[in-house]
Amino acid sequence: MVYMAWTASKMVDNDFIWWSSFDGNAWSPQTPFTEGHSSASPTLANLFGVRYMAWKGVNNDFIWWSSFDGNAWSPPELLTDRHSSTSPALAGNRLGLYMAWKGGDDETLRWSHLSGKGWTPPESLTDRQSDTSPALAGRGGQLYMAWKGGDDETLWWSRFDGNVWSPPASLVDGRSSNGPALS
Repeated sequence: MVYMAWTASKMVDNDFIWWSSFDGNAWSPQTPFTEGHSSASPTLANLFGVRYMAWKGVNNDFIWWSSFDGNAWSPPELLTDRHSSTSPALAGNRLGLYMAWKGGDDETLRWSHLSGKGWTPPESLTDRQSDTSPALAGRGGQLYMAWKGGDDETLWWSRFDGNVWSPPASLVDGRSSNGPALS
């Protein structure tokens, strides 16, 4: 199955997150996740058959998350130790699930890992600045991050090997006014 999630249209008088799944032939009816409210796009990731969703709240910068077991979404959980003025990013690899986000009141990128005991404390990546959402993708035991610079349109990337992040590297000819996507 493929899953899609989005925030309500401005023509709809709510801030629910909506979702649908695609079985290869057709999309399921659009369903509101009425416990999830967001003023920015949600993000999705799959890890070992479980779907995860994270989003920025409404009227605050707190990040929320939920998981989907194939039947129902878990009740949203507020992550009070992380704020963002933009959408977070999620990605899974064989080592686990990861989240990255831009700070709520600054441009420093942060990241965290979902362990058996919950999310690890946020870690700041002080050498990475962005004024929009970062992107994450997992491959094997590697995690990749891409982002738009904070004070320019340069695109940057880095790789996490399970222990340390590589130094930020710019795409020599990569420029964007928005954040990139990774797959």
